[in-house]
Amino acid sequence: MPGSFPPPPPPPSGPGGIPDDGKPTSMPVPGHPLLNNGRVLIYPPNYMCSKCHNIGYKNFDPTHPCRTCWERYSRPYAGALQYATWSPGSPNFQRPLPSFRPPSQTFPPPVAPRPHSVFSPPTQVAFTPGGPPPGALVVQPGDPRIGGRLCWSCNGRGLVPVMLFFDEERCPTCNGMGRVFP
Repeated sequence: MPGSFPPPPPPPSGPGGIPDDGKPTSMPVPGHPLLNNGRVLIYPPNYMCSKCHNIGYKNFDPTHPCRTCWERYSRPYAGALQYATWSPGSPNFQRPLPSFRPPSQTFPPPVAPRPHSVFSPPTQVAFTPGGPPPGALVVQPGDPRIGGRLCWSCNGRGLVPVMLFFDEERCPTCNGMGRVFP
């Protein structure tokens, strides 16, 4: 039909086919605020929660809601809120869950064991050149800021003993992070 325009394309999809529009979701999706029982957080101007940093969940862990925030500032996610534009820079809206990207690492080929040696050679780890990006927060395995729960297998160390306790290797349960996500 002359004068008609094609419909606009749908917004790009994020993880699990969720539109990447920044709107709240009922399941944890990085880059989206997480609803709690169909409710969203609307904060007063210039307010910052020291426990959850206005995300609504302590230590960025969706299994640990910030009780104080949800009791004081939650509102039903209905009506006009469903049509509001959700952007991370909005000072009063609940902040989105962070996008965690594991650091990229490269490992050299394994060192061949020496004959008649009782101990295995030391483990070598090589990181990609340049290190973490500028301003990145680097934390130790088990740090609560990673989120999740402390790994039961390594007790948050990221390492487990092997070979009669003479050596250690990366924990297979948490993959060396010291935290697990149920």
